[in-house]
Amino acid sequence: MSLGNNPKITARPASRESALLTAWWVYLVLMILPFMVLAAVIISSSYTGAPSRAPHNVRLWLLLTLAYFAMALPAGLFYRRHVCGAYFRGELVAPRQYLIGMVAVWVSLELGIVLAIVSCYVTASFPPGLMLALAAFIVFLYLFPTGKMMVSGVGDSEDPEIYQEPR
Repeated sequence: MSLGNNPKITARPASRESALLTAWWVYLVLMILPFMVLAAVIISSSYTGAPSRAPHNVRLWLLLTLAYFAMALPAGLFYRRHVCGAYFRGELVAPRQYLIGMVAVWVSLELGIVLAIVSCYVTASFPPGLMLALAAFIVFLYLFPTGKMMVSGVGDSEDPEIYQEPR
């Protein structure tokens, strides 16, 4: 029996309110995730021998993390634009599309944050990775769910007087 055949069990948010509630739950879980990973890295590095601090290793991981952010974050934003394209035409976005679009951006940011924190452990050098993770986390905090895409269309994205960035 599939979820679509049972009217009491649905796999998608039925209303704007449930989509926004689900978005907030996903957002809060993803907000806690970097702190748990950071705690695990700190505990693990304090109990095990730290790897060597070869400078090329630090630079390699820094560049790897930067390359990830340079590719994944725009990809997540473009995917959100694709999924929630109605908003940019001045129309309302369906709750499911809103949730899919925002989760794509959040997950791309979170994976980069986790990669930056893991690079701290691998290189045994916290400053470069933590700075990248902190910068990405600030962007993540800015992208909190408001549900504006589901409630009000803003008109043409080319008109700066009426356009508002979706969140």
